[in-house]
Amino acid sequence: MFEVEKRAKFLTEADFVKCKESLEKNGKFRSRKEMLTFLFREPHYMRVRLVKDNEMATITYKTGTYGDLARKEVNLDLYRQQLRGFIEIMEAFGFKECASLRSERYSYDFNGFNVELNKIDKLGLLVEIETIVADESELNEINKKISETLALLEMKELDSQEYQNMMDEMYQGGLQPISVYTFNI
Repeated sequence: MFEVEKRAKFLTEADFVKCKESLEKNGKFRSRKEMLTFLFREPHYMRVRLVKDNEMATITYKTGTYGDLARKEVNLDLYRQQLRGFIEIMEAFGFKECASLRSERYSYDFNGFNVELNKIDKLGLLVEIETIVADESELNEINKKISETLALLEMKELDSQEYQNMMDEMYQGGLQPISVYTFNI
């Protein structure tokens, strides 16, 4: 499976609210979530995501870079009570440090895609438009349609290198040994 996604950054809270109102009018509201995310980069990318009032934790492994057309993605859901044991195993495989961030997400179905409006600590206000694609031959067409959807929302795509720089800065500024985290939201 391939995740295809594009992002844009809101310059103001008013722009965020305007987009949210447009999606509420023209899209289908799916959910609002409060999340705590743990990002690992060494020995490779892994994400642990906890959602408030959800007994599951989602572990995500992705390949590639933000600049790629799409990234392979594998997800594993674990019960939260299993998470500490999983983290201990991952620590034995070299996952010794991570950064954490809190976020609030509003998700909508719009123009055939999942559109997520995010308020993310340390990163700001972002929109992500994404979908999962099984057939690699569809990636170019899906990317084009996601760009068109950003334009419908009157948003300018965030350059992948700029997003990478934002993530690098957040990661380096928040890197902690995993022993300091409780992995609870």
